[in-house]
Amino acid sequence: MAIFFCILPGLFFLRTIGIGYTMLLGSLMLPVFGLLALPVIEWGLDGIQSIKDARPDSTRVRSALAEIAVQRWADEAPIWGHGIVERGPKVVEHMPIGTHHSWYGLLFTKGITGAIALAVPMLMTLTYLFFMIFRYGSGFAAMLLVLVIGLYSFFENLEILVYLYWPALIYIGHAINPEKILVADEEENTLPIICNVGVAQRLQSSY
Repeated sequence: MAIFFCILPGLFFLRTIGIGYTMLLGSLMLPVFGLLALPVIEWGLDGIQSIKDARPDSTRVRSALAEIAVQRWADEAPIWGHGIVERGPKVVEHMPIGTHHSWYGLLFTKGITGAIALAVPMLMTLTYLFFMIFRYGSGFAAMLLVLVIGLYSFFENLEILVYLYWPALIYIGHAINPEKILVADEEENTLPIICNVGVAQRLQSSY
């Protein structure tokens, strides 16, 4: 959640200044990022370590599950995976292998094929929506949702908890549909409404 609140102001600022100024600003800030990369990375690692130290038992189980999943995936089924979730040993309190991390779970159950099947569409969607944030407000909101889902995949299993975030998937699908456009309330600046092109034209003609 903290990462999300750090990303949100930056994306809102980029959407405001436009894509041309965004590329110019990125080229100017690249040397600054290079100089500040080491302290920022150290600060991030210290924060992660402090979170792990606050819950050592959970950290130990998650780390052991990750090691078991990666080792068994690489040794037994690197291409297609095992196909099923298996019960873990006593060292992980018999928790199912790959259930606490989307990517380790994909590698264990579906192999490298499953991991690529999730990574490629997620990266392509994120790239497409990045350019859409400069055109439609719905693209901006959808990109934030994809970022949250992507970050969440490193802590939980997306496949198991899809019943919680299925509205976000529907909204992302609307945002990347080229036959839909954005109709925003200019007076109150309310949330974007996605509708059909014909409906939008009738709304504009009524004014």
